[in-house]
Amino acid sequence: MNLIIIGIVTAANFLMLKVKAEQNRWADLLFDIFVLSVLSFLFSGSLGGLTIAMVSSFVVSVYLYFYPPNIKKIFNEEIDALMLFAFIVESLVKETKRLKLVEVVFLLKEITNLEMDLRFEAAAANEYAENTENDLGFKVPQIYWNFTGQNVLTLDWVEGVSIRETETLKNKNIDTNKIASDIIQHFLRHAVRDGFFHADMHQGNIFIDKNGHIVPIDFGIMGRLDKLNKRFLAEILFGFIQRDYKKVAEVHLVAGLVPKNVPIDDFAQALRSIGEPIFGHSVKDISGGKLLKQLFEITEKFNMQTQPQLLLLQKTMVVVEGVARKLNPNTNIWETSKPVLENWLKETKDPINSISDTLKSTTEVIKRLPEFPE
Repeated sequence: MNLIIIGIVTAANFLMLKVKAEQNRWADLLFDIFVLSVLSFLFSGSLGGLTIAMVSSFVVSVYLYFYPPNIKKIFNEEIDALMLFAFIVESLVKETKRLKLVEVVFLLKEITNLEMDLRFEAAAANEYAENTENDLGFKVPQIYWNFTGQNVLTLDWVEGVSIRETETLKNKNIDTNKIASDIIQHFLRHAVRDGFFHADMHQGNIFIDKNGHIVPIDFGIMGRLDKLNKRFLAEILFGFIQRDYKKVAEVHLVAGLVPKNVPIDDFAQALRSIGEPIFGHSVKDISGGKLLKQLFEITEKFNMQTQPQLLLLQKTMVVVEGVARKLNPNTNIWETSKPVLENWLKETKDPINSISDTLKSTTEVIKRLPEFPE
């Protein structure tokens, strides 16, 4: 027997579940899941999920989940209605054109349709695991490809505590202050180093295992940054940390985040009005509402366009800050972020890395050249 659920479900049973999900035989599948859950409850005292153990040369627990029928059709009908509403608003209210509402809704549709194919989510988790395998204190669950399909995803069962349960974590002698800093640093490291980050890092998607390692789940929404945007992000954040507002303004201009006719000194002054009141303060002393209101006023004043490719990053930065705030209200985002950004900028400006990048670019150019006759 290669596969069991609490000593009861065989490999054939599990593959039967997978096949039924792939064939959209949801009534049969739900009945099977119900029966297996009851059996699981009888043997383990829990209906919280299906625990599956692969028994061969080793034993490992995994978690299985799947999407309900017609979910993609229902979602796309509702998102199309939202896109129509966005188009009407943009057409009638000229001031909203810079917000690119239709593009934003279309981006949401693209992301969610990808998320609803669990093979893509499995691939994202797999890539994320490879990128972070050497990151101390961070562990991505393993994907089981033989038992994963379009509507079924199978991955490691996470034995851990949700980070929303701060008292439980403290009772287990886990340093929540360190976890708060680590979450911010890991997120920034993944964004600027890898250009590939978890874009849904709310409290329900992060667990802490018995070793104090951060274990993320739910890899349906992932964000990407290209080489230039990684650089711009690091330079802007580090510029704020250094309180070099002129440099931050210049990077915004080079990155195309503000129109070319914007006076740099005026924009730097506006950035100073944002940075100085919050510099050096812990998250508990910063009013997120007031800060967002001021940011929105400045984007309107300088006619800054919404950047759809950066929306996931911006949203996740706000969520990660909120998670850190819950774990440790005294978290200083500036001090926490500085070493990650400083190290990455130093590495990318290193002469050896510059030569390596040049050679890589040259190689790509050579590959595109036509072959000459001998």
